[in-house]
Amino acid sequence: MPMELRKRKTPPPPPPPRVKRTKSTADAKADNKPAAKAAAKPKAAPASKRVKDAVVTTAEKVVAAVEDAVAPATEDKESKATPAAAAKTAAAKKTEVKEPKEKKKTAAQEKKEKVAEEKKVAAEEKKAAAEEKKAAAAAAAEEKKDAAAAAAVEEKPVEEKKADEKPAEEKKTVTLLKVGDSIPEELAGVKTEEGESTSLKTLLEKSEKGIIVFAYPAASTPGCTKQACHFRDSHTAFTTAGYSIFGLSGDAPKKNKAFVTNQKLTYPLLCDEEYTLHEAFGIKKTSGKKTSTERSVFAVTKDGKIALLQKGTPDGTWEAAKKFAGI
Repeated sequence: MPMELRKRKTPPPPPPPRVKRTKSTADAKADNKPAAKAAAKPKAAPASKRVKDAVVTTAEKVVAAVEDAVAPATEDKESKATPAAAAKTAAAKKTEVKEPKEKKKTAAQEKKEKVAEEKKVAAEEKKAAAEEKKAAAAAAAEEKKDAAAAAAVEEKPVEEKKADEKPAEEKKTVTLLKVGDSIPEELAGVKTEEGESTSLKTLLEKSEKGIIVFAYPAASTPGCTKQACHFRDSHTAFTTAGYSIFGLSGDAPKKNKAFVTNQKLTYPLLCDEEYTLHEAFGIKKTSGKKTSTERSVFAVTKDGKIALLQKGTPDGTWEAAKKFAGI
C-alpha cells in the first residue's frame, strides 16, 4: 500500500499548448471578443493547477500519515519475527553441529567396542597360555615325582663282612671279553625289568641278526635318559636292520620298570645287580665301596661273536651302534 501511494505522488505532465490558427484581419475583428475570451481562458489555468497541487499535497500527507502509522507495526512485526527467525536459524545451526557430534560419538563408540574386543581376545589368549603353562608345570611335576620315586628305590646295599663269618671262596679269575671273542657258555644270566631271568644266549636265539646292548650308570638320570631316548627313537630302524636292542645297568628291576614307564621305552632293560656281566665285558666301575656301570655299548652277532665294544658318551654310544647296524 505505501509503495502505490508513492507512485501516485508525482502529478501527470500538463497537456501540450494548443496551436493557434492565423486569421485574416476581418476575421480578427469579427472575432475580437471571442479572442479576448479565448485569451482570458489561459488565465484560469493556474487555479486548476492549484487544485491539482492541493489534491496531490493532500494525498502526500495521507500517504505520509499512513506510512507513519504502518511503520511501527511493521517494525514491531519485524522485531517480533526476528527472534523467531534467529531461534530457527540457531536451531538449524545446532542441528548441523549436532550431526558431526553424533558421528563423532559413533566413531568413539566403535573405537571403544574395538578396544573391548581386543582386550577380550588378549584375555582369552592369556588364559589359554596360563592353562598351557599350568598343564606343562603339572606334567613336569609329575615327571619329577616319578623320577624322585624311582631314585628313592635304594640300591641293594653291599653287606659288610662280619668278623665271625667264614672267609669267602676265592673268586675265579675273569677274562675280559674283547671284539672278536665268542661269549662263553657259562656267562652269568640277568633279569629283565619285569623280574624275569634271561641270558645273552637266549636273547641271541630270539634275534634275527644279533643284539645291541647299551650300558648306562643309573636309570632316570639326565645322561642315561638322553641315551635311552636315542635308542628308543631309533628302535624301528635297528629292528628293521635285524638287531634287537637292550639296555643294561646294575639297577634293580623295580627302578628300571619305572624308567621304562616314564620314558615310554620300546625295548627291555637288563638288570645285572651283581655286576657279573659288567665285569666280563670290562664295564664295571668301582669307586670306593660304590659300584656302577661305565657307559658303553656292545654288539653280539647271531653266531655269538662280539662285533662291537666301545665306551663313550650318550651320543657317542648311539652313533657307534647306528654305524655298526648300517643305519
